[in-house]
Amino acid sequence: MPRVLARPRSTVTFGTDSLFPLYVEAAGEQAPTSVTVRVVGEGDIELWKREVELTQRNALRSATIAVPVARLGVGLSNISIAAAGRADTARSRVLVSLGDDLPIGTFDEMLSYLRYFVSAEKLKAMKDAAPAQRFDAWSQFLKDTDPIPATPENEALRDYFGRIRTANVRFREDAAVGWLSDRGIAFVALGDPDNIYDSGMQDPSARIRQQVWEYRAYRLNLVFLDQTGFGRWRLGSSGRAEMDNVIRRKLSTQP
Repeated sequence: MPRVLARPRSTVTFGTDSLFPLYVEAAGEQAPTSVTVRVVGEGDIELWKREVELTQRNALRSATIAVPVARLGVGLSNISIAAAGRADTARSRVLVSLGDDLPIGTFDEMLSYLRYFVSAEKLKAMKDAAPAQRFDAWSQFLKDTDPIPATPENEALRDYFGRIRTANVRFREDAAVGWLSDRGIAFVALGDPDNIYDSGMQDPSARIRQQVWEYRAYRLNLVFLDQTGFGRWRLGSSGRAEMDNVIRRKLSTQP
């Protein structure tokens, strides 16, 4: 029997899946012995190319190809498979995302997600990179932000996107996108507070509830107000400015 994929799919998760397995099969007496696999990204930029030998198995020739996810980057790519001297080409698409609950379709969208991970200055190298240089820029970014280079994944980036996923669930009532709500931004950028004081625990009948998040390391107290009674917490203008300043200082001092 040919080697097949137990769970074929056309989506892989960046930072989790290191390889994208691609199964290729050719049948018939005129089946080619080798094919050229080419992956093309945004702007018709060639991301990866490989000559692959197909193994004979009874009446079939086949191969399972391991395409490196890091070379694809984030977003939608087009895969073409062709044999030398033949006009017909097999085509497929693959989406590299940051997770099923964080669908990202473009490189620029990915950079938007990273706004609370590193400073704007550190994102500039990737923002300014031409499409052909984006892989090298991304690889350098991963290297520069990896706290434990000896491991295969970037733990800081993994934890950051883990907080985004958590915020989207925990603060889904605060805004259309939980991680972009006031509480979501504080959680994603600064982590869990050291202490939370909720006035509703003391006076459930109060018309306006108040939550105070204490971040001792930053000497920061954030006061969120629920003026509607529906759990939609907001910072005042001065509180938002104070939080933004702390986030900028934190990102600017990261190595």
